[in-house]
Amino acid sequence: MNGKRKLCAALLSLCLSAALLFSLSGCGGSAPDAEPDGESGAVEETVAEENGGEVTDTELSVTGGTVSGTLNDAGSVKIYKGIPYAAAPVGELRWKSPQPVESWEGVRACTEYSAAAVQPEQGPFLMWTDEFIIDTSKGYSEDCLYLNVWTPVDAENAPVVMYIHGGGNTSGGASCDVYDGEQLAQKGVVYVTINYRVGIFGFLASTELSAESADGVSGNYAIQDQIAALRWVKDNISAFGGNPDNVTIAGQSAGSLNVNMLTVCPEAAGLFRNAVTMSYNLIQTTFPTLEEKEAEGDAIFAGRTLDEMRTLSQDEVQALSGSDLASGMATYNIDGKYVIGDYRDTLTAKQGNDVNVISGMVTGDTGLFGSFLSGASMLAGGDEPETAEEYQALAKERLGDLSELFLTAYPAETDEDVAAALERSNFDDAVALQECNARARAENGSAKTYVYMFTHGMPGNDPVSTGAFHTADVPYWLNHFSEARKELWTDTDYAVGDAMSDFLANFANSGDPNGDGVPAWTPYDAESNAFTYMELGDTISEQVMDGSRAEFWRAWYGNLLA
Repeated sequence: MNGKRKLCAALLSLCLSAALLFSLSGCGGSAPDAEPDGESGAVEETVAEENGGEVTDTELSVTGGTVSGTLNDAGSVKIYKGIPYAAAPVGELRWKSPQPVESWEGVRACTEYSAAAVQPEQGPFLMWTDEFIIDTSKGYSEDCLYLNVWTPVDAENAPVVMYIHGGGNTSGGASCDVYDGEQLAQKGVVYVTINYRVGIFGFLASTELSAESADGVSGNYAIQDQIAALRWVKDNISAFGGNPDNVTIAGQSAGSLNVNMLTVCPEAAGLFRNAVTMSYNLIQTTFPTLEEKEAEGDAIFAGRTLDEMRTLSQDEVQALSGSDLASGMATYNIDGKYVIGDYRDTLTAKQGNDVNVISGMVTGDTGLFGSFLSGASMLAGGDEPETAEEYQALAKERLGDLSELFLTAYPAETDEDVAAALERSNFDDAVALQECNARARAENGSAKTYVYMFTHGMPGNDPVSTGAFHTADVPYWLNHFSEARKELWTDTDYAVGDAMSDFLANFANSGDPNGDGVPAWTPYDAESNAFTYMELGDTISEQVMDGSRAEFWRAWYGNLLA
């Protein structure tokens, strides 16, 4: 299992480094305009004509000054892009905790996304094309701490969802098409997406940086940015019609890692009620100590002073993260303030934030993170067994005394049986890991955990971008179906998206995904310890893994499911 954890961490950093970014200009990083720009005004005038001459004012007062946004075509959703939630972390603020927003005069037209955080140059990568990647023509910037808001025009004390993007914590951005929040806002949710520092800018620790800090810590800047965004939401979201006391955080892949971290971060306590974690949990993950990360950072400093490191250009700093010394750069460290211990240890010690959680994965995650039996993946390579003889031999080698139980649960008597047995065991491993997570959360407190597996295949133009691949569930949770696939979406896609976004809206509202029009979803029950999960497929229904399959996973994960 240790090898699988290391593989998962390495793949998570690699797999999305060419996806999930959208670097654009706009409100973020530019001087505010005295009045909303012409495009914003044109949108409002068009909507006014359609609404019998009534113009919906988008000007709002937030921390730092006044902002204006735009309206969607129907005039039902206000949209704000590129609102600063902290000062630009540049110059003397590089590798410091996020600082308060700098005030501006006049009305700041927030109609375009900000630049994304500094990271490696992006481009199409495997299945992450079209709506999953960005236009990189405007580059990247350290001045990246901005957020975006979609809110119903009539919102009043509405539930809030704050979404944290993926990208291996070495890349990513809030503004790619797949994260659009218009449709979720149509369901009565105020929806927020954020940027945060990634890679060497978000995770570099060193002895000099720790000595400079009032808390004596360094390196966990990414989670500090996310906390700063949550505090901005707490202070400002009521102006958008949101309820600052009813916030749900959500994220996929590295975003899910970050959401999980926030659920065990004491500095984030009280800033959110619920959490949605998609395609990653930390139940088997261990983090380095602050001292270990400081040693790594000191080596990257290579004799430079902190002042000298801060005078380097952003490109020169980014180049340092390409060294072997920085291979683990995008890793949180246990600093005692933002990360007080490994995830599971924190929960079992009852020191986590007791919040309701939806936790799940997709069938394609195995192809990315590695097959349970062989470790083979699309990125790290490796081969799956192809014959029954190879399959049985590998099971005995890998599982030892538990191999007989495994082969009873997942038999492959003929060569033709092998592929199906591997697929089933990989799927069940993902379910079991979510059950381990739910178990640990139940040990932490009384809040509920709801487990899911996403199996619905996204339509695509080629085999790679088709199916339930890593990130394919995001459009359905947000009910946003990109124009990039407009000729491919089916009635089934729309039905799945409508149901999943209902689950999310219900959960944001009450901490429970159940409600009218969706199948009943049972939370994890520590007393029964049953492997119950919601299958989000072509049809949506609750499933239970039992019999010899459940028996094997209880034995394999042992103390995690005890």
